[in-house]
Amino acid sequence: MIKSSFRKKHRKLKENIRKAQVSLLSLISPLKRALTKRTPGNGFAGKKVLILMLDDFIGDAVICTGMAKKLHDAGYQVSFLGGKSCKNLFRHTSFINEVFLYEKRRSPR
Repeated sequence: MIKSSFRKKHRKLKENIRKAQVSLLSLISPLKRALTKRTPGNGFAGKKVLILMLDDFIGDAVICTGMAKKLHDAGYQVSFLGGKSCKNLFRHTSFINEVFLYEKRRSPR
């Protein structure tokens, strides 16, 4: 009899502690997010994406430009890794930051 009442009280105490922790975290999280804004000065470099185009096909590259434009509009810095013909295509787009040349059997430059 004594053990079961102790277990019930202990279980109830654990539930109350969990509820208090959850409510405390729900109060602290928005405050923490509001106080720690990420700026370029404190180590946040922004969101970067590298799109890999290991085959040098123009059709695939043209289709990927739409995806790159959408990513750029969403705030990402977009870079491409592709072949020579893809590099010529992407060099003249304003929303692609960098184009890396990939040649088979060599390392990217």
